[in-house]
Amino acid sequence: MRKGAKITLLFFSLLTTVYGIGQFPSFNFHHLTTSNGLSDGVVRAIGQDKYGYVWIATLSGLNRYNGYSVKQYQNIPGDSLSLPSGVTRSILGDAAGNLWIGTNSGLYQFGYANSCFNQISSPATFSALKMLEFGRDTIYLATNRGLAQFTPSKKRIFFFNADPVLSRLLSIRINDIFRYKKSLYLATDSGLIVFDINAQKARLIGLPPVKDKSINRIAVDGKGNVWASYGFIGELLLRCDSSLSNFKVFSDFYYTPQNLLDNTIANFFIDNKKRLWIATTSKGVVLYDEKSDRFVPFLNDPLQPSTPSANQYVVMFQDKQGFIWLGSEGYGVDYFHPDKNFFKIIAPVTQQESLLPSLWARAAIEDRDGNFWFGWGGALTRQKERDSTFRIWKNAKDRPKEMHYNSIRSLLADDNGDVWIGTANGVNRYRHSSGKMEFFDEKDSLPLSFYWCMFKDSRKTIWFGNRDNFYYYDSSNGKILSASSHPILCQHKGGVRCIMEDSKGRLWFGMNGSGMLMYDPQNKIVNHWRRTKGNDTTILDNIVTSLAEDKKGIIWASFNTGLVAWSPQAGKFTQYTSKSGLPAIKTSCLAVDDKNRLWIGSTAGLLMLDSSRSHFRTFDTEDGLPTMEFNDQAAYKTKDGRFIFPSLKGFVVFDPNRYTESIRPPELYLSAVKVHNTGYATTNNYEDLKELNFRHNENFFSFELSALNYANPRQTWYAYKLEPFDKDWNYTKERTANYTNVPGGDYIFHYKATADPNNWHVPEKLLSISVGTVFYKTVWFWVLVLFIVASAAFWLYHKRIEHKERIYSLQNKAQILEKEKALVQYESLKQQLNPHFLFNSLTSLSSLIQQDQHLANKFLEQMSKIYRYILASRDSELVPLAEDIKLVQVYTQLQQTRFQHGLNVNINVKEENFSRRIVPVTLQNLIENAIKHNVIDVDRPLNIDIFTEDGYIIVRNNLQKKNFVQSSNKQGLINMRSLYYYLDQRPMIVKEDEHFFTVKIPLI
Repeated sequence: MRKGAKITLLFFSLLTTVYGIGQFPSFNFHHLTTSNGLSDGVVRAIGQDKYGYVWIATLSGLNRYNGYSVKQYQNIPGDSLSLPSGVTRSILGDAAGNLWIGTNSGLYQFGYANSCFNQISSPATFSALKMLEFGRDTIYLATNRGLAQFTPSKKRIFFFNADPVLSRLLSIRINDIFRYKKSLYLATDSGLIVFDINAQKARLIGLPPVKDKSINRIAVDGKGNVWASYGFIGELLLRCDSSLSNFKVFSDFYYTPQNLLDNTIANFFIDNKKRLWIATTSKGVVLYDEKSDRFVPFLNDPLQPSTPSANQYVVMFQDKQGFIWLGSEGYGVDYFHPDKNFFKIIAPVTQQESLLPSLWARAAIEDRDGNFWFGWGGALTRQKERDSTFRIWKNAKDRPKEMHYNSIRSLLADDNGDVWIGTANGVNRYRHSSGKMEFFDEKDSLPLSFYWCMFKDSRKTIWFGNRDNFYYYDSSNGKILSASSHPILCQHKGGVRCIMEDSKGRLWFGMNGSGMLMYDPQNKIVNHWRRTKGNDTTILDNIVTSLAEDKKGIIWASFNTGLVAWSPQAGKFTQYTSKSGLPAIKTSCLAVDDKNRLWIGSTAGLLMLDSSRSHFRTFDTEDGLPTMEFNDQAAYKTKDGRFIFPSLKGFVVFDPNRYTESIRPPELYLSAVKVHNTGYATTNNYEDLKELNFRHNENFFSFELSALNYANPRQTWYAYKLEPFDKDWNYTKERTANYTNVPGGDYIFHYKATADPNNWHVPEKLLSISVGTVFYKTVWFWVLVLFIVASAAFWLYHKRIEHKERIYSLQNKAQILEKEKALVQYESLKQQLNPHFLFNSLTSLSSLIQQDQHLANKFLEQMSKIYRYILASRDSELVPLAEDIKLVQVYTQLQQTRFQHGLNVNINVKEENFSRRIVPVTLQNLIENAIKHNVIDVDRPLNIDIFTEDGYIIVRNNLQKKNFVQSSNKQGLINMRSLYYYLDQRPMIVKEDEHFFTVKIPLI
């Protein structure tokens, strides 16, 4: 068999690879671009204000970033207080809390309360290229007109070119400025100038390598070494010691990775740990490693999202939290923390892709010699931890076969130093003693198959699990046997994906479709759990992806459908799914750390379930993961306690014990107040508000909170309550607290933030809120009302006593007058019948006498009955309904003699209502009213219905109104309504719609 090829990663002298554990640090770069709200991608300056917001100057504006969103400030033509036109060159937040903006047109102060930019007057227009604070009231400005000193308290700018002694050196353009102890180091076109701040003296330092070349950038490291860039485009790097006598020139920066002569040293930066960083225009950001005297570049790798977004940087800045911010030339801003990098990523860089064709990480082990073996989707590699070289095995065209298959699924290191390799089509063993690769197949009782896992138990037995079966290797006799020949396990066949041994010596098998198996070799007991239809209290699925035991003896199993914990003591399963807060149900790669926290690979990133088993902490790409998805197999624990989790884009290496849940809480501010969803105007900056006074109609309001967690703001938790409106705290990841319909009164808004939801022992902030009360809900208003009511009651009491008899007298008179009025109306109502009815009846009778004398006699008899009824009831207020119905029947017969079939009167009154009473001639008047106002014709008959309903007698006729009614005075129904109002509390109802005219008379 051909030996595996040994590959050495050869790059240009500045480049080291991120492939490997524990080499030079790999950082987690966060990216901020125009897609996040940045005004444009060309960055010219970065700074930070007193609150902790990061300010970024680009070509088209100024941007304030709080970790969540960007607020833009741009020039508004005609607005002298807006951002000045031109380019912002420098930003400085001083110790007093002021924010200074240096532009091409001078120096400006930002007004927090009204978001305005106030220009600081100076003798002449200048470009403020860089600012340095010295003490609490002195700022030095590097400008295109020379060095200047600014006194913030007096708003005074002094240029040293006014001094005749210093003007020769300090009146030229200052390319860069750096403070070291009591001196300012100035990079100019004339060379290096050192300005003694106390003595107010300047001297030109001759640097032999520089000669007459311009110095572009300058810095002094923690040991006093001076670093300068110079050359035609600033491509050369010079280092000289503190005595400025020993020099070393580095020309490596002149060349790009493509060997082009166009790389520039754009900036130097000394961080809070005195490390030197170099921003370049082609080689990314470079860290100088003092121990090895090497330059470590950090370059963009398209395969890894946590690498820099570009290789062109021009600005560097470090904030109060220690994050280093990089401004690029067209790609926005990257930022990272050089000392808080929890994850290391083992993955091929772009240059290695041809050597290692797959990013999919599958399995990892550490052998007895300290070598790390990594199984990938397309190769097997081995490397020392602190060595940039690695050895690779992979099958290639026209080359001898090196393994069964390039897709590696499992790895195992045995006590002999040999390494077993489970591939997607068979098992290999790498012999440590000979350095040769062995192939196993059916003749060795390990058939060619997909080997999910390999595991060595405490009895030195090696177990193999493949897609369809599982096998075991007895190292004492060197034999490999199938599970079907095992005396206990022979009854439990099926493929195995993962194997684990617990603290009791029991073996646990995660099956590939047949559930979970527990084998106790000591007691020769086997338990087998399967997911069956109707049994939802056991395991979640029959495919188990990973197994682990925690410090309390709980067995954990991961599935593609969730997570399960088995308690041997209680004998029951606890299921974790999306309903119980599991961020992603597809889980794998289980591992338990020394603090009994469970770490889980998922499709939502890396999860950590705390020791109380109540909260999941999610790590995602913002935390430095190369992807959100992990391989659906097992994790690995190294000899020193680190975890290696295989992901779809490389191996994630971390020390779980380094992660502490007592994280320092981020700075928290109130960043916005809205009333009825509109920004609330206030004379103070929102961040400085201590109290708010709302009017009574401003009781719908919201607060936006901002915790400055630049590492991963999405993992910040907020808690708030409006006391006494809220009974309990509200805990959420949402930044907005909404309140609606808050009653008038005084309240205290409590709010706080943490990166650890299990630890709320963090500083709490308070905001006093007063909500106005509408005048009729105030105490003083009701006191006044009570006083007025009491006074009125007292006055009324005496008035009542005084006028009691008079009131009774007036009431009696009113009742008498009301009754008399009603009776008059009643008499008028009865008399109204006479002229109309008599005239029409006599006309009809005259015609009948000439035509039919018999019918005329009958007609005259019916007329007599009607008038006899009127005379008999004229002294009665009420008559039985039955009598009025009889009158209606007679009256109807008379009218039908006149109108023939043009008039139809239908009476449908139940007998139980006959004894109820109504005013005499009511029904007859209503029928007469219908006849008077409607057209009657044989072809268009008038239909009148009389019936009872809900205690009413109802008279309804179809509506076919006459155009003009001569004899109508429109008082009949009005008088009738007044009469019934006196007789009964129920109203008389008159209703007219599109088809009918209806009158409802209450039965008494």
